[in-house]
Amino acid sequence: MAEGNPDPKVRFPFPSIDTAALRMFHANPNFLAQGPQKALLGQMATAARPWPGFGKGSQGPLYWRGMKFLFLVALAALSACDTFASPASLDNAQILAVQSEPASLRLGESASLRLFAADSEGPLENPAVEWALVEQPGLTLVGTLSAGDDSEARYQAPEQVPSLPTAVAVQATIDHEEGPLVALKFLLIGGPALENPSITELTLNGEAVEGPVLLKAGEEVELDVKIDPPASDEITYAWYAHPGEIDAYRSTPTTMVAATEAATGWLYVVVRDHGGVAYRAVEVQVE
Repeated sequence: MAEGNPDPKVRFPFPSIDTAALRMFHANPNFLAQGPQKALLGQMATAARPWPGFGKGSQGPLYWRGMKFLFLVALAALSACDTFASPASLDNAQILAVQSEPASLRLGESASLRLFAADSEGPLENPAVEWALVEQPGLTLVGTLSAGDDSEARYQAPEQVPSLPTAVAVQATIDHEEGPLVALKFLLIGGPALENPSITELTLNGEAVEGPVLLKAGEEVELDVKIDPPASDEITYAWYAHPGEIDAYRSTPTTMVAATEAATGWLYVVVRDHGGVAYRAVEVQVE
């Protein structure tokens, strides 16, 4: 049998995927329901439908193609850049998100890549970013990556690959004065289309805000966002405020308490849904 095949009766048809990781997935299919992976379950079930026979006890090629896709989407959605930093981590600079547009690719397509990084002083403006395709277990280096203007990069998917779907890993590194900031982004190639959500409104106490927000010291406000297309059951949020505190920072709507003394800072929200990501930053002044 092929190395890492969980069933000795079935030849593993996708050697380009990390067989050890797939063996773990096969042995414990509920691992996506654990911790931060729980939000992916609906997406995983939907993603498997293009391959009939998946989930029906069959372990032939169609089953393994579905397994391969689930594994790749899990990589894309759970990569380091797609895990939320905690609010306390913004005491130091952090890369909060890496966005690909489009969120997934077909063969021969290209995608623009940009990142959103911030610290307690505000968003990092046009940081010097080193972009690179990097090896990851089970993934091959396919396509090309070129740096662009304004801290962006462009990835070009190849015209052909041995099998689909597949994925590539892109690493973004900022040489910051506090130390290197590193994020990893997985790009899905050849699977169902993924889409970045759009934040159409960010609201404070039900009122949409665009520019600087003026708050009183210690004031409590309700935060919310509106999303297009409408949010799925798998959507996740992360709020960050400085100066201010947001205890339920993974919820929306949620509540922010402004700092108890005069200060200026920023409010950030990062939204992830179906493999896509969006973010918004608003300046805050407390008096």
